[in-house]
Amino acid sequence: MGQLHVMSLNLCCWGYDDNTVDKRLERVKTLIDKYKPCMLGVQEATPKWMEYLSSNLEGYAHVGEGREGGGKGEHTAIFYRTDRLNLIETDTFWLSETPRVVSKSWGSRCLRVLTWAKLRLVETGKEFVHVNTHIDFGELAPIMQTRMVLDNINSFDIPVICTGDFNFTEDYEGYKLLTSGKMGDSKYLTSDSTNIATFHGYGKIDVSQEKPIDFCFVSKDDFIVNCYKVLDEKINGELYSDHHAVYVELDFKG
Repeated sequence: MGQLHVMSLNLCCWGYDDNTVDKRLERVKTLIDKYKPCMLGVQEATPKWMEYLSSNLEGYAHVGEGREGGGKGEHTAIFYRTDRLNLIETDTFWLSETPRVVSKSWGSRCLRVLTWAKLRLVETGKEFVHVNTHIDFGELAPIMQTRMVLDNINSFDIPVICTGDFNFTEDYEGYKLLTSGKMGDSKYLTSDSTNIATFHGYGKIDVSQEKPIDFCFVSKDDFIVNCYKVLDEKINGELYSDHHAVYVELDFKG
C-alpha cells in the first residue's frame, strides 16, 4: 500500500436516462468511499456536484474556484483527506492569456481553470503539490493551455502530481510535452497497470480499443508508482460517469 492514493475523475456535468446527475450522486460517493483516495482531482464539478460532495464525503476538505469565478461554474477542485494531509497553500487560475481574471483565449470553446494545492503529509512531513485541470478541445487552445500547465508544474521545486481530463491521447503533442521533462505518466511507471481508455460515453465506446484522455502524471525522480488502475467497474450495476476514474498508489522515493 502506497503512502498516497490519488484519484482523478471527470464527474460529467450532464447525463440522461439512468445516468442523470441526480442518479449518479450516490454512485460517485460509493466509488470514492471504496477507494478512499488521499487526494481526488475532479473535473466538470458543477455547483451541484460540489455541494453534494462537500456535504457527503466524510473526512475531506476541498480547494478550488469555479471557472465562472468564485463558486460559479464547473470546478477542477481538489479534495483531500484531512487525517492524512495538511493544506499549506492553494490557487486557481484561468488557462488563458489573462489568467487572473475570468477569461478564455486561443479559440477555447469553454472557460478552463487549473487548481493546485501544496500539501503536507501528516505522518512524515513530506510536502508536495497536486495540480488538477481540464484542457479544452480545438487546434491551438489545447497546446497553449498545456504549456501553462507545464509552466505551473515547473514553478515548484518539490514533488508534483498532476491529474486531469486533458481531452487528448498519448500521441498528441501536449502529452509529449508533459512527459518530456521531469514528469512521467504513472501508467508507464509501474508493472501493475491497466491498458484501457478512460472515456466511454456512458458505455457507447469500447475502451479496449481506445486510449486514455485522463491522466495522472508524477515527477519521476520523486515517486514510486505501485499501481495504476482505470476504474472500469460499475456501482450496483450502474455507471458512475461517462469517464472511468484513474486511480494511482504512490510512495515517495528516499
